[in-house]
Amino acid sequence: RRQLNVQPTLTIRPGHPLRVVITRDLVLEPLGASR
Repeated sequence: RRQLNVQPTLTIRPGHPLRVVITRDLVLEPLGASR
């Protein structure tokens, strides 16, 4: 529980396939949207 504030880091080599399985809704902002 102490490390809940640490964001996970995942490094994938360029060109390698990546499959992501999500179990909850993922809300993405439009490309180029200001933060």
